Amino acid sequence: MESSDTPTWDEDCNVYGSHKEPRYNAITYTWGRFQLAKEDPRYLSTDPLPIKGVKWQQHLPRISPEHFTVKEMIDIIRVASKPALCYPTAQFVWLDIACIDQTPDSEDYYREIARQAKIFRGAADVFVWLTTMATLELEHTLSTLADLSRENIRSSSTVWLSKVDNEISRLTKDPWFTSLWTLQEAFLSPQAIMLSREGVTSCARECLINSDTTCHYILREFTKICHSLRSYLELVHENEILFAEAQRLRDKLNALGFLDGVYLQTQWDFAAQLPNPPVGKMGNPFSLLTASHLRTTTNSVDRVYGIMQVFNLQLGKANKYKEKRDFTLVELTDELSAMLILKYPITSQLIIQHCQSRNSSWRINSYTRLPDEAHDLWRHSMFSFVGDEEGPIDVGGRGALLGTTLVGNERWANFIGQCTSCEDFFSVFEFQPLAASLTVNFDEPWFSVFRRRGLGRNDRVICEQILHIRSKYESLDVLFLGHISPKIPFRRNGTQSFHDYINFKDWGIGLLLVPSGEGGCYKRLGTLIWDFGEISSRQRFDREDILSVDVVLHNTPLIPDALRYLEGEGGTWQRRKGLFG
Repeated sequence: MESSDTPTWDEDCNVYGSHKEPRYNAITYTWGRFQLAKEDPRYLSTDPLPIKGVKWQQHLPRISPEHFTVKEMIDIIRVASKPALCYPTAQFVWLDIACIDQTPDSEDYYREIARQAKIFRGAADVFVWLTTMATLELEHTLSTLADLSRENIRSSSTVWLSKVDNEISRLTKDPWFTSLWTLQEAFLSPQAIMLSREGVTSCARECLINSDTTCHYILREFTKICHSLRSYLELVHENEILFAEAQRLRDKLNALGFLDGVYLQTQWDFAAQLPNPPVGKMGNPFSLLTASHLRTTTNSVDRVYGIMQVFNLQLGKANKYKEKRDFTLVELTDELSAMLILKYPITSQLIIQHCQSRNSSWRINSYTRLPDEAHDLWRHSMFSFVGDEEGPIDVGGRGALLGTTLVGNERWANFIGQCTSCEDFFSVFEFQPLAASLTVNFDEPWFSVFRRRGLGRNDRVICEQILHIRSKYESLDVLFLGHISPKIPFRRNGTQSFHDYINFKDWGIGLLLVPSGEGGCYKRLGTLIWDFGEISSRQRFDREDILSVDVVLHNTPLIPDALRYLEGEGGTWQRRKGLFG
């Protein structure tokens, strides 16, 4: 591959040498775990990609020919520059081996990985190279999965499950689906087009010319297929064996990691009709944090470096303002957690923790789960961002301020905000709150208590759950995180209300905290969400219908205005500051 005096990007990734805002395509693929070591007997007989004009030529990796050959890579580059006859040739193709300094531990390497989001979002087209999938095999697998996603499974669950398992296993055996770096690249490139090992896609022209195509080679369409399959799998419950098999397949689909993030982006097909649509903010990137631990990487620190760009963060050595030293995975995870709670104080806490070691419940980790409400909140909040921060979604401005504090060698979350007792909070509900009006997501160590007692997460025993926990502690408090409201002025096509189309949420959100030791330290138990839309509509019922409504607010001597109180104002709310872990 001839090249001379290879230029570099400027800081904003819009000037490449003498070319301003050049049109370029990009390739996402994986090679790290297939790099030959110098002691490998194949090393000397295997050539690296012939890239000239770069200063890291002696560090270019030599890849196992079983994974791909130099000729195959050059062929893919040609395909990526002109994948179809009708396609205008791309003057440039971005390829990591050629564009990222491969010198071990170089500053240029970390500078380049700190702008992956700009690079992949700026590409005209992105191509996914599946190096183990032959053309006919890829076509058969994608077509079969598309058919299965539309098939009626009521009368043939066993056969249907077997077919889904076979095709998903066939596809996901390709290492692209288990690479850590490709997880971020997939999230950043929902329009990416999958290519076989030979660089062929049977619907290349349709994929590239028609942006509205439903061709299943496009990553967003493949994601829709997987989402449909996952929905069908939730319906399989004829017996315990089939239920367990369906659960296993759901886990296999979830392990892909990018499904929820990319699928949320595909739900906004009308976004292009809006002025300055926030395409880069459409998917929920928090799901990538948990999925990254299921992916394969050569260096453990890449579990942070390999996903930080979906949050537009430059951490550790990728931050040009930081000292140039090696950072451990613990340090990078600590830094990532601290930045996320600052940028996304509400979204980062709308999680369910599986296990809680000391001072860790506020952090997203490999065991964290995202409830459905987290994705609903992200859909709402992405149209309320200023830059890439979350702040304005709290419409009343009374939400807590969250951050982090080092106490000795431990990092704690800190807060300044309105707190009230759980007893006072529930006192304004005259009847037991219905699940539609109030949702409690307990972190797993606490929810396990209720599972053993046979109680559900979102049913009529919410108050009983709260009271059961309160019996163990002297106090249980609610920290007001904020009130999000659907006050969005856009209209779609000049007719339909934009927020009606999106179904924006009108929620109050709080953290459940219990005192833990002295000095204003608390332990997080979970989150509490109350739906103002549901509560307000129920308030309109006549008094004689109240028993069928199940919930109505009423004032108390301490809380003379219950609705205002639920908005974080008045009543027994008190401004406090403290730490929670």
